[in-house]
Amino acid sequence: MIIVTIVSVFVTFIPLFYSTFLDVFTAFLDGIGMVLGPEIAIFLVDFYFVQHQNYLSDQFTRKNGAYWYSNGINWSAIISWALAVCGYWIIKQIPALADTVGATPLAMLLAAVIYICLAKFAKKERPAN
Repeated sequence: MIIVTIVSVFVTFIPLFYSTFLDVFTAFLDGIGMVLGPEIAIFLVDFYFVQHQNYLSDQFTRKNGAYWYSNGINWSAIISWALAVCGYWIIKQIPALADTVGATPLAMLLAAVIYICLAKFAKKERPAN
């Protein structure tokens, strides 16, 4: 706990030496929007559009259950997320989009569209209830 506290205090002072607080805070918000926005979009699309609000909760813990995908990895979600993160950085470079709509909602939309297409293509048979 002491080590984490010392490191945290040191990290909070980095903006004083290398840039402004606003620059660091903006970078932090960019990181959150870039990573979490597409992730949330994938969660929502999977629940509402791919699985139609019908998760089988007993299948989450089974090693070869309905949600095991390819050795425990949902490649459709990973690919969608990675492409949306790349899309986020491209959108951030276009001032007309970044300054009006913002990069996060557009990256979320991109992640949702890619994921729904990939998930429909790689749809795995689910066991009956």
